[in-house]
Amino acid sequence: MFDRFDVCEAFYMYDVLWGPTPYGARLHALKFRPSPTMSLEKLSENGKAIYGRLVRERERLYVGYTRYQKRNPRAPQWPGTNNMRSVRDWLKTIGALAAVESMA
Repeated sequence: MFDRFDVCEAFYMYDVLWGPTPYGARLHALKFRPSPTMSLEKLSENGKAIYGRLVRERERLYVGYTRYQKRNPRAPQWPGTNNMRSVRDWLKTIGALAAVESMA
């Protein structure tokens, strides 16, 4: 059973690690104050499940690319989402879009 602290902590970790995201502003509006020692490893099992689902849903192409890269050691390193105009276009140029989408 999820409680509101699990949800807030998972969304906070997503905002910190993948952000900034709109979730940070929402958590601030809710007056959520995280623990100073909060880390991904210290989340509850429910919090980890929520965080994992957020990453899989919102960062689908990155997750697929990491899986693709494990199977294809010659694949180039991910240049960082902020360094790309479009993730899809970059994946097309290296010829990996279809493979990454199938693994996401």
